[in-house]
Parts: sequence; structure tokens; C-alpha cells
Amino acid sequence: MQTQSLLGILAVLVLILGGIYYLFDLGNGPNQTMFDIPAGEKIVTYEWQLTELPEHPSVPGMPRTGVVLVAIGNTYPVGEYDGNCFVVEDSSWTLMENEKSGVICWWAGGGSEVGVFDEGGVLTLKEGILDEGSSEVPGFRGDFKTILEL
Repeated sequence: MQTQSLLGILAVLVLILGGIYYLFDLGNGPNQTMFDIPAGEKIVTYEWQLTELPEHPSVPGMPRTGVVLVAIGNTYPVGEYDGNCFVVEDSSWTLMENEKSGVICWWAGGGSEVGVFDEGGVLTLKEGILDEGSSEVPGFRGDFKTILEL
């Protein structure tokens, strides 16, 4: 009978400790952050899906990448781009002013950038031009044109 009492007490202690653990959220892992969100604001996450495509049909060796954006509960097929693509935030590149997230597609010294920009509270998907330049001409990153409003 004492063994059953001891097991009952241990079960109650486990439940109490589990409740404390849950209430104080001591299980936050390294990829979770707790913070206050001001009223009226929402968190928007951007997921870029990059798919390697067959080489460019008229330029042998040129890679191509399919780009899709998932944001605000929607999937946006952005397009097919020449070059290898990567997410700006996951690289040594930095985001442009008002750019929230972006993808750079690069090959042989130039390419395209697709980014989500905050334009006065309106999220806009834009595409720009990249060029590494030369000894006579400086590199270029800009000339963004709107693809669509999210």
C-alpha cells in the first residue's frame, strides 16, 4: 500500500512540475523568442522557395532558378530567374532601405533581386537589377520595379 501512495505522490509532483514548466514556458528553445507585439501590429514572415531549374536553353551552363514567396498566408509564384538564387538575409549581402526580405539571383557578374519592400505600410514585391561593374564602371543595385502589392 505504501508503494501505491509513493507512486501517487510522485505522479502529483510530476503534474505540478509539468504545470509550472508550461506556465512559465521554460521550454523556449533557441529558435523561439518571446516579446510583446504592439496592439494593431502583426508579424509577417517571409519564406522563399527556390527551385533549381534546367539550364538556360540558349546559354549553355547558365543555371536557372524558380522563385516562390510565401507570406501573409499566401503563395506568390514570382518567376524564373537566370543564375543561382539565395536569400539576402542568409548571405553577406544586406537588405536595401525599406526592404523586409529578398532573394538575389546571380550569374557571371550580374543578375536580379526580388524583394519585399514596405512602402508606407503597404508591402510591395519588387524586382531590381544587379551588376558587379568593372574598373571603369561602378557596380549597380537598384532600378526596382513593382511586380505586385501583397
